Amino acid sequence: MKRIKIAAVCAAALMVLCLGALAGCGPNDEEVIRNGVAEELDGLKNLDEAALADLMSGADVADLSEFGIDANEFMKAYLAGFDYRIDDVTVDGKEAHVDVALTCKSYAAYEQALEDAAAKLAEDESFLELPEAEMNQKIGETVMEATAAIEPVDAGSVTIDYTLEGSTWTPTEQSTRNIAEVLFG
Repeated sequence: MKRIKIAAVCAAALMVLCLGALAGCGPNDEEVIRNGVAEELDGLKNLDEAALADLMSGADVADLSEFGIDANEFMKAYLAGFDYRIDDVTVDGKEAHVDVALTCKSYAAYEQALEDAAAKLAEDESFLELPEAEMNQKIGETVMEATAAIEPVDAGSVTIDYTLEGSTWTPTEQSTRNIAEVLFG
């Protein structure tokens, strides 16, 4: 059975989770950064359609549709229970650091849930007798059920580093990779 991977989604997540560039137009850089981070992460927390669309833009979702899975519905199931807490924002000249505690589904738990679901399907003789289209549909349903059943966990803290470029605070590339690693790694 084909395993559905969300590596392409992870690449799209990097674009969204770079948390955008934050204009330092207010008198308090710390507040500008805190509000920008909160705005971006609230979109994921609230499963906002626009945030999900941004997350999915550019992702290769052909593997998902083959199994009758809507990419947005998949991301809603995967991100269900996502939460965050901004613990600290430190601005030091042209550098800033934001410590964010994340609660989300574990990618390792996702992989294990898929493995367990695949093993269960492989043991089901009636599944093995289905025509390919029905098999794919059953796989899709199973993936969605397994994904929805994963409980979010405390994923620890991640630090998002920013640099001031002109009047705009921009997250470092490493920071975006750190966030993606927590969510999808």
